[in-house]
Amino acid sequence: MSQIINQNILRVSDNTVVRPENSAAVRKGVPESNEPRMLRYQVANLQGIGTCPRQEDSFAFVNALGGEQAVRNGMMAILADGMGGMSGGKEASETAISTIKTDFQDYDPNGNIPDQLAASAVRADKIIYDMLGGNGGCTLAACLFLRNKMYFVSEGDSFIYLLRNGRLFRLNHEFNIVHESYLEAIHNRTVSAKSVVHRPDDEALTHFIGDGSGAAPERLVRPMDLYVGDIVMLCSDGVGDFVTENQVIEALGKKSTDEMCAELDRCINEGAEGKYRDNYTALIVKCTY
Repeated sequence: MSQIINQNILRVSDNTVVRPENSAAVRKGVPESNEPRMLRYQVANLQGIGTCPRQEDSFAFVNALGGEQAVRNGMMAILADGMGGMSGGKEASETAISTIKTDFQDYDPNGNIPDQLAASAVRADKIIYDMLGGNGGCTLAACLFLRNKMYFVSEGDSFIYLLRNGRLFRLNHEFNIVHESYLEAIHNRTVSAKSVVHRPDDEALTHFIGDGSGAAPERLVRPMDLYVGDIVMLCSDGVGDFVTENQVIEALGKKSTDEMCAELDRCINEGAEGKYRDNYTALIVKCTY
């Protein structure tokens, strides 16, 4: 059974641009504010177990209800997909989420956010490897929304999507054999329709949280500007591999984040009777005023 968590609305700041046409303060000679109008965020989550014996995806929103912490440090959405083929998938995903959440409380919002996010991912990798000895791991997708900008860190094959003006963009790439092969071919300038040999293990992950490699995760070196109407979705491959991009666009075009989740759930489960379905989780963040 799927679960939809009702949306919470985050008001990042009460600072708004003073409009001269209707502002008594301006008419009295008080200058118009130069502060940008701060976005607020509507958030919702969808999660289902699929046909798997247990749920191994974990997620969290941090500071999604606003308050001083949200104003000062931002809001974070975190997703970790435990690897079902390993014995410690659920433990790995829960540990990754708790590690990122704990580190986030000590972030310096005026410091280097990409480095802080990357350091948290590397720390989670070490903790999970030390705990499970390589017998468990998870993916990671974490987005930090701060001062009308977004930062992210990613490892594994979970998805980070941006819908802007009706166009869908995949912001991160997948750490698996087929994608790494394509990247190598591009680097060697040998990419073509025949340059990458497809194998049965194409989808096997080359890097994940808990592999003990300490490899640097994917991250945005410079933050992405956000605008009213932007919608960001983090999702596990149980969503990304089962729903087409056109279906994602249609779902994210719904009016409310709850309706977006309901439409995604319908797409995932429609016609799926008797078929294998992975655990699935989606976190949706809608930018508004």
